[in-house]
Amino acid sequence: MDGETKSENGSREAQLEAFKSLVEWSKWLVGVDAGILGLLTFNDQLSEFNLFLLVVAISSLGISLTIASFLVGVLPSIILSSKSDKPLDLPGVSCLDEDYIYDFKYNRIKIRYYAFYQHLFFLVGLGALAGALMTNL
Repeated sequence: MDGETKSENGSREAQLEAFKSLVEWSKWLVGVDAGILGLLTFNDQLSEFNLFLLVVAISSLGISLTIASFLVGVLPSIILSSKSDKPLDLPGVSCLDEDYIYDFKYNRIKIRYYAFYQHLFFLVGLGALAGALMTNL
């Protein structure tokens, strides 16, 4: 423990790697959401499927896309600020516990909630899309 003040999981390097992983995952999710929404937009046979489930799928995937895009835009700023020894000085960004990345807040909402809801809406969208496709078989 020579000069180490934080645990390995709470080290600044580990925090930065976790942020980078979340950014990469969010980028991937943006691509998948956009691809699925693009396919649905240009499909001329949508009237054959369950309309309610399609609306739920499109809405959920759109919300997931919005949240993931937001994370892709905001997390790099937090990463850059975290690389310095200065405390975070970004508009709307605060942290309750610097040892845990998901406690960072953006506009009073913890990053953990943004990450959770991007996944939740993605899964709901996929489930609704699968349901809409299955009702037509």
